Amino acid sequence: MSTSKFTFMVKTLVNLTWPTFSPNRIKNFAVVNHPSKHEPPQSGDTEDKLAKYWSSNKTVGEVLRKADTLYEDKNYIEVYELLNRLKYNNNSEVKWRIARVLYQATADNVLPLEIEKEMIDEAYLLLMEEASEGNMNANVHKWFAIICDCHHKLLGLEERIKGYHHVLKHLRIAYKLDPNDVTVSFLLGKLCFDLANLQGFKRFIAETFFAEPPRSTFEEAYQYLGRVEEISERNFLSNVYYLGRTCYKLKQFYKAKHYLNVACCMKPKNEYERKQFGEAKQLLARVEKYTLGKEILYPNFNCDLEKTME
Repeated sequence: MSTSKFTFMVKTLVNLTWPTFSPNRIKNFAVVNHPSKHEPPQSGDTEDKLAKYWSSNKTVGEVLRKADTLYEDKNYIEVYELLNRLKYNNNSEVKWRIARVLYQATADNVLPLEIEKEMIDEAYLLLMEEASEGNMNANVHKWFAIICDCHHKLLGLEERIKGYHHVLKHLRIAYKLDPNDVTVSFLLGKLCFDLANLQGFKRFIAETFFAEPPRSTFEEAYQYLGRVEEISERNFLSNVYYLGRTCYKLKQFYKAKHYLNVACCMKPKNEYERKQFGEAKQLLARVEKYTLGKEILYPNFNCDLEKTME
């Protein structure tokens, strides 16, 4: 990435989120983070500035805690600036956090495509070697799966379909290492739903003209989406919406009505959820004709009722 491109990226982000940053700080940040120059020059004042930048009297743990605080406050440039100093320490905790902030900086799709691609490529290369099956860090596999999908998406439809195998593999590893991660459970559930929904002619077209996608089932999707509700019940509109769609596909119509009703009672937090809110209403109207008993939602409903009456 050239200095001019990186400077443009930083200026764009600063204008969006940090309008109080001074021009000198922007310029210095772009210079010290030049991806192709990791050794400070050996002349002038820049040498002292960069030597100070690359040195730190704080432990890795202290830096990580500060980076997490800055990330929660959405100070993404400061997070990158802070963690970039430790990029070559071969520390998994540092690398997945850098990948996370690079992804977050591109998430709103406000950067030029060329800049976005370079940032995602940097995150992808950073985690590619770390995300071996022997690495027991759930966050490494989680963020590699997310970055991997973005990386292949930018390369085109065929590459994205090929990349689904890696995405699914690393999400499953992340889930195995940390089954309480709501994001991993949701992403797995949604991906399994999309793969299960790719049937018949759609799958034939994908296999013939692009690549063979991995396979999954609606039962597997329900397992992961249901796990999200176990951890954080009715806190994520998208998850409840996909649970409704999954139950509809499984012909569990009473459950589908239940989850879609819940989704329609939740307040959308962004444009993505507003779209799903509308789709939930449309699908709910289609399943309203089903008047099935509660025993389909609660298998032991009649037995428990009889015991109560006794």
